[in-house]
Amino acid sequence: MTTPLPITRIHTLPTSPSDPLTPFLLGKYVSLRLNALLTSPSSFASTHALESMHPYSYWSTRLSSPTTTILVAVSYPPYTPPYLQTLDRGDFIGMTTLLGPTPSSTYSIPLSGFLPLPDSQETKWHMCAVYLDPLYRGQGIGKLLVNFAVQFAVARSQGEGRG
Repeated sequence: MTTPLPITRIHTLPTSPSDPLTPFLLGKYVSLRLNALLTSPSSFASTHALESMHPYSYWSTRLSSPTTTILVAVSYPPYTPPYLQTLDRGDFIGMTTLLGPTPSSTYSIPLSGFLPLPDSQETKWHMCAVYLDPLYRGQGIGKLLVNFAVQFAVARSQGEGRG
């Protein structure tokens, strides 16, 4: 008999500081972020020493930024029913941050030969801080997280009438 695998879902963190779960969820996210900085320090531009000194207000401001979306991979025990697969109930095992939509003026290099479409016709997004706990690597969860992020950006862009 094979052991059933945990269930993984991707969620976006709420951006409203008034959401009653925000302090709890932000604590779980910060814990994952700081663990990522310890586990894979060469994968990040920042350091654990620096980020562990940030107060709650820093993280709350980062989360509530209108151009920042934090996505987390959440693991649940096998057979967890869908109605219990909520953001607050599982273990945060992976993350990525989407920045955008970003105006072309922030990344376009004049005379580079690359002429992006105007911002009214095309959105630009930046994905950073992609991390997955080493215990969960090699199972396709990283791919799930990145694909969800891309689909999120596409859906958000199409909702704004841009492609």
